[in-house]
Amino acid sequence: QQQQPLITSSTSSAHHMMDMNVGLDVMDSASDFFQSTNMLAFADQGQNLAGIFFQTSLLPYLAFLYFLSFRANRIPALGNFGFQFVLVFVAATIPSGIISRATYGDSLANVDWLHGGAELLLTVANVMLVLGFKDG
Repeated sequence: QQQQPLITSSTSSAHHMMDMNVGLDVMDSASDFFQSTNMLAFADQGQNLAGIFFQTSLLPYLAFLYFLSFRANRIPALGNFGFQFVLVFVAATIPSGIISRATYGDSLANVDWLHGGAELLLTVANVMLVLGFKDG
């Protein structure tokens, strides 16, 4: 099935018509890409248990960070920053998951170099927590 160009001219050559068909094919490919699941890598996560837990845990964690930073809690600064750094891990994991789904067609857990990079941030946060609370 061949697509007809949207704009034709009575003086257009066969070469010009082929160029327009190629342009339409590119537009169709781009449209398919934006409608595909690659762009919505986490859309399927919103209704399963992990997605629901993630969505409902963000606001309580932000409240935890807010109340943790009160001086009366006497939390070491590095420990407090370690808890805040977990948000960097979360922020990096989301685009890493999208990249792994769009590029490799697989989940983040199965793309080692992306998964390792994201987990490195969690490891850094854990080290900050341990060092921050070690003397406290």
